[in-house]
Amino acid sequence: MLVHPEAESKIRQGVTTELVGNCCGSPAPVPDEHFDDFMQYMIGLDGFYQKVLAPEDWKWKTLAQFYQDMTQPPYGWDNPIDGLGWDQIRLNGFNRETNQELEGLTVARIAEHMAIPPLEAVFRLFEVEQGGLSMIVFSMNEEEVIEIMQQPEGIFGSDGCAIAPYGLTGSRKVHPRFYGTYPRILGRYVREKKVLTLEQAIYKMTGLPARKLHLKDRGLLNKGYQADIVVFDENQIIDTATFENPHQYPKGIHHVLVNGQRVISNGEHTGRLPGKILKRNPT
Repeated sequence: MLVHPEAESKIRQGVTTELVGNCCGSPAPVPDEHFDDFMQYMIGLDGFYQKVLAPEDWKWKTLAQFYQDMTQPPYGWDNPIDGLGWDQIRLNGFNRETNQELEGLTVARIAEHMAIPPLEAVFRLFEVEQGGLSMIVFSMNEEEVIEIMQQPEGIFGSDGCAIAPYGLTGSRKVHPRFYGTYPRILGRYVREKKVLTLEQAIYKMTGLPARKLHLKDRGLLNKGYQADIVVFDENQIIDTATFENPHQYPKGIHHVLVNGQRVISNGEHTGRLPGKILKRNPT
């Protein structure tokens, strides 16, 4: 299974057709061959430490050596931000109260605010925050995203986690895909752009991933299956979360049933928590 296919920076754009052809264009495809697709926003969310300061020998390097490694190709490591400007990279995950005003700003704006060069600003903040930063990178091309989406082997995923607009998670700037991935697919790419039929998109969200993960009683509306059901208006469903205001629920979803119990009724949470851990069926 190919995980997370994408042309992550602008200098890598244009390789999608070759990638899809190599993976999915074989006249005799590998049985059960699929890939997931997380890129409906054309923007990636990555841990800054893992992406930038992960080399095992980093602790032996001086700051000057880091600057040289990050700005002077050829790189001896995978640089996902090569070819981007600092105005295309936002930082989030700030824990210190004095840095909260920087949450969600681009590195360019942060550097201007701190009156120092962008790369120096990144390193200073990384040190102060003790490595707890993430970055949102505006790096992908929608045409290539659509090409990946249209492959029959592709499975949709949000690459997100459980959050809410209240409590601890509600105080942070998060990626809008945490709230809007599936409504965005159904609204923008099915209804507006018509790059997939409604049936194709639904199957890539439900039946196909359930089959791939060997969840024997999930993903389809069949007798004897668990009733995990979303009732939505195909003419209204759309994401509303933005990078500036990400904690917004989508429009057009009326009811949600989990294991046969109504969790969302007329757009409101019922207080029921019938979810359970799903385990892969070995057969």
